[in-house]
Order: sequence, then C-alpha cells, then structure tokens
Amino acid sequence: MKCFMTNQDCIFEKEIQKRREKEQERKSLFVVSPFGYPYDEMYEKIIRPAAEAASIEPQRADRAFQLGFVMCTKICRLIQEADYVVADLTEDNPNVFYELGLAWGFGKRIVVVRDEDADMNRAFKEIFGGGAKKVLSYERLLPIERQSEEEKAASLLALLTKDQIIDVEKECLMESKRAQGAYIASKCICLCYRKGTTDQKFYYRAVEDAAREVFEEAKKVSEDAARQVSPNQPWGLSPVPITQNSLSKSLPERLSSSKVLVVDVTHYASKPDTSVYFALGLSHAMGRETIPITNKAKCSEISPFDVRGLWQVYFSGLGELKSELVGILKVIDRQYEAERADYPLRFIWDEVLRHSGELTVLTCARGAAPDVNRAGGRTNVDKWDYISIAKLAFFLATKYRMANMDFRAPEEKLIEGLERDKQAKKITENLCAIENSVVIIGSPDVSDYAEVVLARMYCSTPYQPEKCRQESPAQQRRCWEHAENQTCVGKRGYLFYKTTVTPDHPHPRELSAFFRAPPGRVKECVLWYGERYECEHNLRGENAAEGETFGVLTLLKDREDLFAPGKSNRWIILLSGFTGIATYGLARLLTSLDVKTTEGNSLQQILKDKRIDIEADGMQVLVSVRYKSKTRSQDCDTRELVEPDGITIVDVKPAPGGRTTPVTGR
Repeated sequence: MKCFMTNQDCIFEKEIQKRREKEQERKSLFVVSPFGYPYDEMYEKIIRPAAEAASIEPQRADRAFQLGFVMCTKICRLIQEADYVVADLTEDNPNVFYELGLAWGFGKRIVVVRDEDADMNRAFKEIFGGGAKKVLSYERLLPIERQSEEEKAASLLALLTKDQIIDVEKECLMESKRAQGAYIASKCICLCYRKGTTDQKFYYRAVEDAAREVFEEAKKVSEDAARQVSPNQPWGLSPVPITQNSLSKSLPERLSSSKVLVVDVTHYASKPDTSVYFALGLSHAMGRETIPITNKAKCSEISPFDVRGLWQVYFSGLGELKSELVGILKVIDRQYEAERADYPLRFIWDEVLRHSGELTVLTCARGAAPDVNRAGGRTNVDKWDYISIAKLAFFLATKYRMANMDFRAPEEKLIEGLERDKQAKKITENLCAIENSVVIIGSPDVSDYAEVVLARMYCSTPYQPEKCRQESPAQQRRCWEHAENQTCVGKRGYLFYKTTVTPDHPHPRELSAFFRAPPGRVKECVLWYGERYECEHNLRGENAAEGETFGVLTLLKDREDLFAPGKSNRWIILLSGFTGIATYGLARLLTSLDVKTTEGNSLQQILKDKRIDIEADGMQVLVSVRYKSKTRSQDCDTRELVEPDGITIVDVKPAPGGRTTPVTGR
C-alpha cells in the first residue's frame, strides 16, 4: 500500500499484514469520535471498560501510546490493525468522517453509533443515503456503565454481531476495489464536489483542460521503446457530486476505476464540508492519487487535521488552478504509464507479496563431475541458480522496496541411506514451519523441496517413479504413447526425460518421481500434459554449442491439502529447469516484460484468454530457452542466452488441484 503522505510503500505494512495473518488471542477495537464532552465519558466509562472486560483491546487516537507521526501511528495504522471500528457520527465532525472514510476504504467491520435525540447531520444522510440500516443508539450503550464485568463483556460482544456491524469488505469488496488492476485498464480522474455550487462547473473545465494539456504534451514525447509502452491515452473525467445518494456505495465504485481523485475541500460558508472528508479518507485508504483543491477567494482556512497528503492546490483563479493541476498530473501521468508497463509482472507479485511482503528462498547444493558429453560443459550447474536469485532479488528491491527475501542455506538432495518416508516427512515439516511465501529454485532431481511439493500437488509418492502399466520394458519409458493411461504424471502434469551419465556414483534424479531416462534413440525431452517437447543439444565443431531446453514454472496458493494448515494466504513458487539455464529463463519470466509467446502474447494475456485465475487455479508455465556457447569447456558453463528472444512461453495450464483442475492421482 502507498502512503498518501510520502507516495512510498507504507513502512508499517508488513507488521500490519503479519498481525492480520496471525490469529490474535486478543481482538482490537478502534474508536472514532470527537474529543471532549460527552465523547470522552462515552469512551472512558462505557466502551473502554466493556472492551477490556471482553478481552478486546480498545484504542482511540488521543489515547494511543505509539510514538511517531500522528496520522501514521495513531490513526491509519491502528485502523488497519483493528478488528472492529466504532464510529460515533452524532456530530458533523470532519476528523471523524475522515477516519470513517479510512475505515471504509480498508474494508473494516464498523459499528455506527449516534445519539438518537440529536438532529441527523447532513454528512450522515449523504454518506448513508438518508440513513444507515445498522445504527447503535446511545440508549443501548448507556446502561453498560452500571453493569458487572461479566455483563459488560456480554453486552459488548452482543453488539459486535453481524446484526449490528456493517461488514464493509463483505458488502463492498473493498480489497478488489483497492487493487491496481481495478484502474490500470484506463486513465480516469474522479472529481468529487458539492452539488449546487456554481464554482464546480468551472472546476470541471479546469481539470478537463489540465488533463488535455498533459495528454497533448505526452504525445509529443518520443515513446520509450525499452519499456514497450503502448501509445499514451487521454485522461477521462468522472464527476461525483455529493448528494443524499449513499456516497458510501457510489464513491468506492467510481474510485475503484480511477487513478486520481480531485476533491474540492473549500470551506463554503466558513464551514468544513464533512462529506468531503469522508471522500478524502476513502481515497487515501484506497491508495489513489488524491488532490485536494481549495479556493482561497472563497475560504482562507486550510484543511483541518493533517490529511492533505502529498498534493495540495490553493488557488485564487481558474488559471492558477489549471496550472497547478498540469504540474501535478504530469508527475502522475508518468507514474501511471510506468505502472501500466509493469503491470504484467506486478499482477503476479502483488498477489504473492500482498499478505506478508516476505519470501523464503530455498535452493539446492549440487556437486557435478566434468562431463565431456554435455554441450557447453555445464559442470557448475548451480551457477544459474545464483544468477536466478540475483535476478529475483534485484527485481524485488527495485519494485517492492518493503519486500524481504530470506535465503536459506543450500541443501543437497539426499540419495544414500535415504528413508523416503522420513525424508518426505522432514521436508513437509520444514515447509509447514515457514510462515511466509516460498520460492524453490531447483528441479526435483536435485531439490527435495521440489520433489515433495510436486508429489503433494500431483498426489504422487515422492522419490518413487510411478509404475507403468505396460509390460514391455521398452514401452514403459514411452509414456506419451500410452493413450489409455491418463493417470500418468506426464499426462496430468510434466515429466523430464533426461540422460544420466555418472558411472561412479548414483545420480539424485534416479530417485525422483519426475524424471525418466529416455528410451533408446529418443532425444531428451519434456512430457507436458501428454505432449512431448524435444530438447536439442548440438555441438558445432570443437569450440561451440547451441541448443534448446525447457523449464516449468509452478505457482500456486497453498491449500489445506498441501502444507497450509492456517497458511492459506501463502504462495509456493517453484522454478524447475531441465537444465540450469532454463531455471534462469523462469526467473526472467517472473521479472521482465520481454518473455512472451511466439505470437507476442504476454503471460497476463494468456491467463486472461484461458480464464485462469492464479489465486483460485494456480498455474504451470512451460518455457523454451535457447542458448549458445562460445567455447566447449569441461571446467565451466559457457552457455549464454540467445538474445533478444531466447526465452519463449510454450504453454500455460492451471495447477493441478486448483479450482478448474481437480487432482486425479493414483
């Protein structure tokens, strides 16, 4: 989430996400209300004692002990962490309605409180369309003060039920509305203003003219070919007048598809427009670029509280307003185009990092003897693993500044004295012990983690090739010809057919369920959902080699039937290359925009065309990697990618066990 004050990633986001993910023994409740009489008494004598009696931690901004910037530590962070928000809307208080907007934008469970004897204020009518269905009256709260501890706890818990709570996330789906994907398809500015004021007609024209000028200037700038950004598109303008028309429902819909909110915060008649502050808080919580504008000719006061954020426009005339908006929109326009260019990558990583912002990276240690039969030498096969890690680390450091990567010590796959059941149990326990998302670099012939993850996903037995139904030994290794055997892992997933040349010692792939030795006169290949893709390893004279190899990227959200008791928001990413350079090709797929199909389609476009939802379905991607070698060497790996199009997406499938592909194991 972007901080509206700094336009950088929120420095508390990881801590907030961890708290959300971890089942808290003690729930928390944040109270939004004016300060002073009678609201202090309501908090100190009724809400706080009842919450403590119910083992719920009460918080209010003026009672918070956190040090640091008030908006971040005492309001925004506490609202995000709260399990419940109690909002007293008796008065037309701009700070209260701003905090209500934050809570609404974050999709919190909200209890609305107001004094039933007070006149219904204008903002309340406008936000809830004339009235909220669930409003808790003072009449129901006041008796709690004289109750026993047990009665106070029972009374408060009774009020925090679905009959009294507005579950904003459930009713408005705010998480999806906050997402970058909601607005990235088109450039839109949302203009929020008080209906009935003459000025708004001129403000609309000023915003429209500023957006047009920014677009015309951007068209003159030469396109950045390196980013392959599509031609700049004009900004659309979507007005949202404030009326008694349920702003709590209409504004989130408009903001969802808008990158920018321009909101008029002018104090007409010397009074703050409270509904506007709800809009301001909502936009900040949704991570939109928010530009409050204030007409100095109408109002000399600045906005109350520290809610103005990164952008703020004070103007005396329309020319000044337009000029200021042009300067701001130029910055936002560049940001938007960069976001749109990166989105084919971010739509994956945003999901993976959304909940904890942390990754654990598991790699494998491998010893390999010199092999004169392998093109390019390829003795230091782990070289590409470390290059892949560097690629991932650099990408995350530049695109996700708050992300953390925990690199575990490389582990060598066990082959001697291996008790398969015990080893699989140990690996499973290790994976279950990791709290955050996991990246596994290595194919199952050299990585116990890859072996166990794939076996669990395919409902196979790790370290044990599935027995073929064919009686002939010659036919047992030609799974692609067995039309009647659809349960073979090569028919419902993938198998690597790879030659093993280690006469002095056993190779780990001999104990993998996902590798076979190719039959005589058959090239090394990948069996991908029943289709065979041949690898090419061609020597060219004595000094160079070229070839084509393959890799499979597996990405899926952890499930109860995998490793995830209590970790359903964790992701598992597996990079399995037929050879090391193919593993690097998979890292490139996850971190650069230049990996596409031969027809030029991106991974995002393929998923859209095939209607694969990565959160519900997961995905497996088969990638082709073409390489060349400068020299033929026994001492080092001399391969290099064929640039610029050496990595190609061959096919994409939902991961087994997802929504659309139930597992059909043995």
